[in-house]
Amino acid sequence: MKIERIRQLVDIAKEPYPDDPDSAGYREWIMAHAELDSFCSLPMAGALVEAFDALKSTHGCCKHGDNLSAPCCDAIQRIMDL
Repeated sequence: MKIERIRQLVDIAKEPYPDDPDSAGYREWIMAHAELDSFCSLPMAGALVEAFDALKSTHGCCKHGDNLSAPCCDAIQRIMDL
């Protein structure tokens, strides 16, 4: 899963519980939680996004579009492969 997708899911999942279970926002919120749960917990996903952002801000070589394929992002890729 690409870090940008994880970032999107974390942003959606951190929103307050939607009031109307028939709304599009509720379905999006539930699907974000379900997709994250199949990958890792919400706190872990948030930590991965923060770690990636910290790595990216300290390494000038991270110009590869957040796809985690560059050698400078190898540590985060290994975490994601657990």
